[in-house]
Amino acid sequence: MPVASLSLSLALLSCGDGEEAPLPTAEESLTPSASPTRAPTASPSPEPSPTPAEVDGEDGFRNFALQIEAALASGDGSFFSDRAVEDEMVCAGDEQLGLCFGQPVGTVFRGIPGGVFQSDAFALLTPDEFTAMLEEWFADAHPELDDDYGEGSVTLYALAHQATGEGGEEVYQAIITAIVTTGPDSVRQARTIKFRYLDDRWRLASEILSTIPQTADAWLSGECDYCYDRWTLWEG
Repeated sequence: MPVASLSLSLALLSCGDGEEAPLPTAEESLTPSASPTRAPTASPSPEPSPTPAEVDGEDGFRNFALQIEAALASGDGSFFSDRAVEDEMVCAGDEQLGLCFGQPVGTVFRGIPGGVFQSDAFALLTPDEFTAMLEEWFADAHPELDDDYGEGSVTLYALAHQATGEGGEEVYQAIITAIVTTGPDSVRQARTIKFRYLDDRWRLASEILSTIPQTADAWLSGECDYCYDRWTLWEG
């Protein structure tokens, strides 16, 4: 083919009928494959709230009582045993009552002190025993029952203060109550857990159980001069 004919053919192929080819629209230019993709960004996980520092004194104990209330709500007996200061008893060998009765000289008992109000009953429980004892008591509560002190569920009922407690030291008391099954009956009981501020935190010093309504009244009424010098209902 002559060079002139070849040039004319190429010109016709490139220009068609002489009209300019339309430019692509914006929609035609941006196809889905050309759209930028962005990986989803995960929201940062919230950091856990720090446990507030524990502070000595009445206001400090009242703030700490919020932790006590939370432990009761979850039925966590280990919250209390983990804070306990254990006592130690060495038997003289001639005791007529208590842990050392019938034990040889030098027998050592160690544990968390607990007793029954207005009785000689006393025990030193290991942390595991103390935890199990509390959690069994929590489980025995009857929320469906009530009396003059309120519902039968496990409740932080009052806070109290004793200027001269164990060893002549200041103690604060958390008074917990519930209606629980004792033998064939369900009765109101109170557990008074005593705390001291040691090593920058509240530590459990001892525990007292009021086993019958008459002795529980002393802790639940706020009218026991030798039990405490200040007593207030807990309102959260």
